[in-house]
Amino acid sequence: AVADVKQTQNIVENVPDAKPADSIAERQEVVGDRLFVRNLPFTTTEEELMEMFSQVGPVSSIHIPVDDTKKNKGYGFVTFQSKRDAKVAMERMDGEDFQGRLIHILPSKASTNQGEGGNTNLTYKEQQALARQKEAESNTKSWQASILRGDAVVDNLSDRLNMSKGEVLDVKDGISSGNAAVRLALGETHIIAENREFFLKHGVDVTLTEKDSVKRSKSTILVKNLPFDTTPEDLTKVFHAIGGDPPSQILLPPSKTAALVEYGHANDARRAFRRLAYKKFKHIPLYLEWAPLSKEAKEESQSTPRTDGHVVKDVVDKDLKSN
Repeated sequence: AVADVKQTQNIVENVPDAKPADSIAERQEVVGDRLFVRNLPFTTTEEELMEMFSQVGPVSSIHIPVDDTKKNKGYGFVTFQSKRDAKVAMERMDGEDFQGRLIHILPSKASTNQGEGGNTNLTYKEQQALARQKEAESNTKSWQASILRGDAVVDNLSDRLNMSKGEVLDVKDGISSGNAAVRLALGETHIIAENREFFLKHGVDVTLTEKDSVKRSKSTILVKNLPFDTTPEDLTKVFHAIGGDPPSQILLPPSKTAALVEYGHANDARRAFRRLAYKKFKHIPLYLEWAPLSKEAKEESQSTPRTDGHVVKDVVDKDLKSN
C-alpha cells in the first residue's frame, strides 16, 4: 500500500494544481474537499466521472488532465462542495470497479501557489484577484448577461442612427433632456432582445443565466461587459495569447456588448476562464460565465471548428447584414 502511495506521488509530481497526500496516515487524517482519482480508463470523460461521484453529494468541479493529443492521462481530480462528502466518497469508492478498472482514490492537496491565503509571495491584492477568478469559475449565478454598459448603449445608438453622442443624449447647454432617458431605455431593450436572439441561434439561452439548474457548457464561455469598439480581432488576440489550443470560434453579435468564445476541449476553456476572468480589456474588466445552453442545444452540436479570425469576422458581418 505504501508503494502505491509513492507511485501515485511520482505520477502527479509534475501536476501544477494538486498533489496527493504524503502518507497513509495523512490519507486517514487529511481529507479536504478535493480528491485525486487514479487508474481511470483513458476513455473516461468528465461527465461520466461527475455522474458517478454526484451519487455521494454535490460536486463543484471535475478535472481530468489530458496530453497534447487531448487523450486523458488516466487520473483526475474531483472537488466536492463539502469535506464530508469527499471523505464518504473516498471511503465508499476507493478500490471499486469503474468501467472495468479498479480506481484508487486519495485526498488531494491544493497547490501552495493558488493564492488562497497562505502564499506570502503574493500581495493581498493579487490574492484577492485569484480568489475572485476561482469564484467566477465555479459560480453558476452571476451578473446578468442582459445588463449592458451605459456607454455601450450610447455608442450603439450613435453608430446605428448615424448621430453624435450629444445628439443621442439630446444635450443642450450641457444638460440632457428627459427624452434621452426614454431613448436610451428603448435602445437598451432593443439591444437585449437582439443579443438574446443572436445567442439563441448558437445554442445559448442568456435568459437562463441566473438559474442554478440550467445546463451549462463546459467548453463555451460567455464574455460580458464589452465596450462597443470591441472587434473580433481584439478578442482573438486576447484569447490566443494565453497559450494552449486557441478557440475554435468566437462569435460577436452586432451590438458588440457580449461574445461567445468556444473551445474544442473543456481543459482549454478552463485555462482561458482562469486566466482571463476579471482581467482588464480596453481598461475595463472582463466578466466571464459558462454559457447556459438552450433546451434544444447539445454541446456536440455546438462544435463547429473555426481556426481563422477572418472566418469569425465573416460570421459577424453576415449577421450585421441580416439585421
